[in-house]
Amino acid sequence: MHLDLLSAPFFAQQMTMNDAWWQNTTLVFWGAIVLISTVPVVCHYWCQNRRAEQEAALKREMIERGMSADEIERVLAARSSDECK
Repeated sequence: MHLDLLSAPFFAQQMTMNDAWWQNTTLVFWGAIVLISTVPVVCHYWCQNRRAEQEAALKREMIERGMSADEIERVLAARSSDECK
């Protein structure tokens, strides 16, 4: 049995020149679902990446200043908790 997805009821209506894309409620619904589920995930991982970059830059700067490993560890432990979790 072959299913033709384009003949499904929500795709059966032809849009005229006066219709706009937002009048297709199915397209708007699924577009909103994709955005609602994708945007927070992308933002979360972007935030984690930026924090890792900032921490690496801080470590690099402290090493260039000649700080010992114990001093670096104390500075990193004193930082506020990670807000991306």
